[in-house]
Order: sequence, then structure tokens, then C-alpha cells
Amino acid sequence: MASDRAGDRVSAGPFSRGLAWPALIFIVGYIAIFTQDLRLGAVPLKVPLVVTALAIWWWERGRHAALADFRAARPVLALGVAAPLIWSLVAVVTRAIGSDVALIAYGDIAEAASRFGYVLLYFPLADLLGDARSPRHRAWLWPVLVLAVVTWLLWAGMAVVDAGYRDRSTVLAFSGIFGEQGGAFRVFVANQILFVPALGLLLARALAVRWSWTTLGALALLLSASYHAHTRGLWIALLATGVVVLLLGWTGLMRYLLRLSTARYMKWALPGLLVVIVGVATAVLLGVGVDRIGFFGDQSVAARVSQAGILVDGWRNQPVLGSGLGASLRGGYVRSIADPWSFELTYLQVLFQMGVVGLAILLWALMALWPETVQALGRRAGGDGRRVLSMAGLATLTGVAVASTTNPYLLSAFGMLCVAIGLALTDLGLRAPDKPVAGPALARPPGLPVVLVVVVAMIVLCVLEFAGERV
Repeated sequence: MASDRAGDRVSAGPFSRGLAWPALIFIVGYIAIFTQDLRLGAVPLKVPLVVTALAIWWWERGRHAALADFRAARPVLALGVAAPLIWSLVAVVTRAIGSDVALIAYGDIAEAASRFGYVLLYFPLADLLGDARSPRHRAWLWPVLVLAVVTWLLWAGMAVVDAGYRDRSTVLAFSGIFGEQGGAFRVFVANQILFVPALGLLLARALAVRWSWTTLGALALLLSASYHAHTRGLWIALLATGVVVLLLGWTGLMRYLLRLSTARYMKWALPGLLVVIVGVATAVLLGVGVDRIGFFGDQSVAARVSQAGILVDGWRNQPVLGSGLGASLRGGYVRSIADPWSFELTYLQVLFQMGVVGLAILLWALMALWPETVQALGRRAGGDGRRVLSMAGLATLTGVAVASTTNPYLLSAFGMLCVAIGLALTDLGLRAPDKPVAGPALARPPGLPVVLVVVVAMIVLCVLEFAGERV
């Protein structure tokens, strides 16, 4: 099979002879650690770095591969290449003919379109990270752990040493929220969303293979750094990731569920649940048939509620193709003066700017590998290393997708890198032939107690965040 050939091709060959591997690790580390990007004129440095890394990979390895070697190739190309081209053209047309709803600047079109290109890192990630037996599949994890250490250092400098950067939006190479809010010191930077794939991989390994003190230490580092961020959107993503790992990690439970219903329905269950979550969250924000719950008095949530209605009104003006990338609301809500086209409500933003067609492409990319992977998880042994990659990949995609309902994570360099990592891990987990499941039908994963404790701890911390005045 093509996927088996890809696995053989990935495993073979010394990586020390080429530049593709160090180029990939460098760009992943740069995106993961630094939020205050350098700019070459109007162009963020991340953009040419990603283009260079992709070009090096294609020249050394990609041109010898076939699209069939990459299971998510079509949705990734649709999202990373076709979508920015098509909806940049839509934006140009909208600007030319004029709109009563949307304001569009050419610079905003280019900035918004560039965000989609980061998902193309899926190709070198799926190719160069190796298989489930190779430590290379964890190489991207180290920059994320460095970011967690940086979060701790920034918190210590503000809360302990009093380094003088309280209530600032930029510290050295990091931009975000640094200050005291609700009686706590916050150190929030947007690339902390990369804690999601890191948590997914660590939890999946602890659950399906074995737990170790090193894994527990890394989990403690991630969760404590997330706590210092004091960001509800991040906690929603982490909690969703942990729950999905638990659901997918219990081999016997997966086999039992697959027997209860046909594979045709079961394999779409969790993607369908994701769509339901997005729909319910949107309904709550719009107040359509759902009583608004208590935290709607919170200032940050009120801001999201206020933009929901006007984004829907903007979408109704161009429901099929939207108003185009970079479109902002004429006389409406502006989240950021620097990026007036960016909104917290990602899926409503996509509807407004890209219409129903654009939203369908985005959801296709997020859900493309779900059906095959869910079926494979039900067939594989509990300790199979490919289960770790599959669980981590699907949990990453779910966590980022759920959090992006009310946070602007997805349409960013960090969010698209999360999608690329999630798809790559899932793809790697599907390679090589299946092994039969051994043991009782409802065999308990070896790391279940540890992972349950971690998930319960996340639930408690998430409740505490929702009780506070966070964003």
C-alpha cells in the first residue's frame, strides 16, 4: 500500500546528510517559542522561514513522494493553498464592488491569507518525524516544553522578583498579557495553545504504554504553566484533549462501541459531536433557544456575545463565499486595531469571511482522518505505539477545534501548526499493518489511574478559571 511505502521511506535514510530535518525543527521551535515576530518590511519573518523549510523538504524528499503517501494531503492542500488563493480573490472582488458590511485593506488580505500556509508543515512533519518506534516523533515537543519553562520564568520575574513588566503587552520576544488580574498574575501568550498537542502526546503515552516520572514531570510543567496563563480558552482546549485521549485510549471500550453500532456510524460519532459542540456554543452566544448562563456577565464573554450577532449579519450578506479574507466589519466590533479582521469567534469569522464553503473546507481538514483512525484504534493492541500517535493526533485536533469556538487560536501560526502536528501524528499512527487485540474485551489501559487523576485535576482548574475574571 502507498502508506506502507511511505512508512518504509520515512524510516530509511540518514537524516544527517540533509537540511530538511534541522530546517523543520528550527521553524517549529521558532513558531512555538517566540510570539513577537520579527518583520521584513510588512512580511512576518515566520512566512519566509516556513516557505524556506517547505522548499528544502520538497527538494530533498517531497519531490520523490506521491500525494497518496499522505492521508490528509487533499484537505491540507485545500486549506493551505486553495483556500487562501480563492478567498483572497473574493476579498479583492468585494473591495472592488464595495460592500455595505465589510471593510477590506490589501495588507489585511495578505496577512489573513498567510495564516493558512502554516498547515502545510503537515507534509514535512508526517515525513520526517519517523514512525511510532522512532524518538523523532517527539522532536517538536521540546520547544513546547521550553515555552512552558519561559512561562514560569516570566511569572517569576513578575510575581516574585518584580522585574518591572507588570501590565505590559510585550516582554523581550514575547507578546501577550502580563499583569495582575482577579488577584492573580497572568503570563499569557498565544502560542501556549501548543500545550495542547504536547499534553495529548504525553497523556496518550502515559495511558497506552506506560507512565514514568519524566512524563509526569512534563505534564506537571505544562499544567502549571497553563495555570499561570489564567486563560479559560486554553483550559477548555486542554480538558477536551484529555477527555478525547481517555475515550480513545480504552481499547476494550473502543471494541465494544464498534460492536454496538456499525462502523459507518461509529466512525463519525466524535466528529459529529465536535459539530454539535460548535453549534451549541454558537447558539448560546446568539441566545437562540438557550438560556444564557451566569458567566455571561463577565466582560470578556460579553465582548464575544456582542460580536456574534454582527458576524452573523455580515455572513448573511454573502452566505456562500463570504466577504473574503481580511474583511472587517464596517462600523462594527473591532477586536484589535492591528488586526481588525480577527475575531474571537473563529467559526463565525470563517462564515463571515469565507462563507459556508470555506467553513466546510476547514471542518474537512479537522475531521478528515477521524473515520479511519477510530476504526484502527478499535483493532489495535493497547500497548501498540501507533495508538499513542493516533490518540494524540485526534485529541490535538479536537482540543484546538473546541477552544477555537470562542477564541482566535485556529486562524494563527500557532493554531495551524497545531493542526499540522495533529494531522501528522494521526497519519503516522495509521501506517504499517494492524496487530490483533489481545486480552479481555474491556481491558483497562495500564496508565488509566494516572491519566484520570490528571483529567480530574484539569476539570478542577478549569472550574476555577471559569469562576474568575479571565479571557
